[in-house]
Amino acid sequence: MAPCNGCSRNFPQLAVGVRCGRCQMKRPIPNADDWGACTSCGRVYEFLDGDTCFACGDGDGALRDAREAITNPVNPRTHTGPDGRNSLSSRVYNSQEAGIDGGFDAHDYARQQHAEQVLAHMASGYAEAVNRGPAGTRIAPPKLKGNPTGQAGGPPGKPGKRLNVKVSKITDYDNGRYRTGPLFNAISVSYLEDTPMAEIRKILLTLTDNTYMAATKYRVWEMEEITVLWTTSKTVVNPEWMDDTKTLGHLWRHATDSTHGTLYVSKIDMSRKVLDFHLVVNPDPDRVIVEEETPVKENPINRSKRANSVAASDLHSQTSTASGKKPRAATGKDAYRTIVHRSPGTVLHVEKGSYVSNGVGGYIWVVDPMRLNAIIEDKCFASGETKEVYKMLIADKSYAAKCFFYIGEPGSTISQEDNLAHLKDELLRNRLVSRTVDKFMGAARTEKIAVYNLRMDESFIISVTDGPRKGDAFLVDPLISETAEVRKFSGTEEAGANRESKDLVGRTADAFAHYSYFDSDGTIVLVDIQGIDSETLRTGSRQSQTTAHGLTLFDIMIHSSTMEYGLGDDGWSGIQDFVEQHECNGICRALGLTDVDAIYDASWPDTSKSKGKEKQGRKDKSDHEEEVTSSSNTGKGLGGLAIYKGGDESDE
Repeated sequence: MAPCNGCSRNFPQLAVGVRCGRCQMKRPIPNADDWGACTSCGRVYEFLDGDTCFACGDGDGALRDAREAITNPVNPRTHTGPDGRNSLSSRVYNSQEAGIDGGFDAHDYARQQHAEQVLAHMASGYAEAVNRGPAGTRIAPPKLKGNPTGQAGGPPGKPGKRLNVKVSKITDYDNGRYRTGPLFNAISVSYLEDTPMAEIRKILLTLTDNTYMAATKYRVWEMEEITVLWTTSKTVVNPEWMDDTKTLGHLWRHATDSTHGTLYVSKIDMSRKVLDFHLVVNPDPDRVIVEEETPVKENPINRSKRANSVAASDLHSQTSTASGKKPRAATGKDAYRTIVHRSPGTVLHVEKGSYVSNGVGGYIWVVDPMRLNAIIEDKCFASGETKEVYKMLIADKSYAAKCFFYIGEPGSTISQEDNLAHLKDELLRNRLVSRTVDKFMGAARTEKIAVYNLRMDESFIISVTDGPRKGDAFLVDPLISETAEVRKFSGTEEAGANRESKDLVGRTADAFAHYSYFDSDGTIVLVDIQGIDSETLRTGSRQSQTTAHGLTLFDIMIHSSTMEYGLGDDGWSGIQDFVEQHECNGICRALGLTDVDAIYDASWPDTSKSKGKEKQGRKDKSDHEEEVTSSSNTGKGLGGLAIYKGGDESDE
């Protein structure tokens, strides 16, 4: 719609800079001083009627409102008005705008809580279904668009092209021959074309390591120990094609390029988008087998074809079909059961805090300025002697939220301040345990020692910022499973006794405790070692093969020479209990750890007394602990981590 430059009126079909027909028929006014000027906008028109032009003379403002609505339309996705503000239905209570003490309406807050809870449950429905559903169950992706919970994330994008990575064989390499390796069934997994080759290499390494660990307790630590062959051409894959800077799509284009003159991918695999590999491991003959119980792999016996066929037939189970195919396994009754979780929850506005390294061996407390919405179930799903554990959802991810309810004083209740202080102590212990895990696994990798993977998930503290539960705090860890079996390998006063066990996890936990005592020069020892073994979780067969299984540690306690690690730190008394009870296993010896008695005698401040001189150290230690408690820094937290430097510092 353009205005006529003669009379200022608007005409829908009039071109810009052209006069309407009526103005064209009028006699021109030769003197420009006689033209009319709008008293509102100042524009000059030759045939202006009145004091204002047509645009300025719209007294009721309907034209301006219509023009403003066209220029700044309402966004139906975000429900924002022309002024950029949220619509009334989506405005929420803001404690910073309303003030901490004033402006709080309990009724409006309750309505907001209910609305946010409904929207958050809708947004997290898919994650909830995946987390609670049985392994292997296919669940439809969410259809809810947008981001109703205010958390990071958005609607899923369009899926990219996929390629199938297949591993047909895993064998040993021996003097130019590919000998039969451990028992292995071919596996094929689909990945996106833009998957980094670094991730594919990690998956191949994990698959090989799991296969050898299950059969011979031999660990394949590095990808350099594996030679990757093309199954079709029986040639080595060009290492440059599998460089960490490349993607799976790059490898596919190289493999299917006909200009090489070699057929790396068969025509059938090419049509099916399959990359077929043969992994060859070069075992180290000088590598030490840690435990005597580890079975020794026997050399294969050459048999005739008939003998091999007879031996293979003996392996068939009674449920095998006549065609030789593996019997189809039932999905199970859990796949046909709909679980409705009836535990009510509450939406909380929280802030996230954590300790970060300051680069010089210390830690500082940092609070994230961005507020989060968290849903916490009203009923705890687990509890111990001092803490309760609740399920929590943050940004569609499940977490275990822990808080203290008892600290060893009968009949007393714990305040919000004490709860937060003890949670910070535990967070600092987690930082120390995580650092020790990294050093222990690094030492085992360097020495090529077969140990079980240990890991420590990243944890943080959240505090409620407003509402009825303002001031409540929780220590938050990723939730592995609500029904997972917790494996406990030692206690606060009992050292692990897994030396004679064939369980590699238990022997690794005992050696890990010894390593912490050795690496800290006898100043601390990790006790009450417990965790969740990922190998015991319900997973699909493919996921189990390509997942690096490990023991996820949590709630580890510490005995220290200065008793600065909070609850459960029994000082010298706890250290002596460990020294008297610990028995070294093959992993301790393979790592070259000094005997605990020698470490104890060297670290005990009174050199005139030793562990071997009766047990008068008990009384002497009790006296010494009282001196340390009264003379040293009794504050918990940052002072505790200063005890154990443990060599080079690593940023968290």
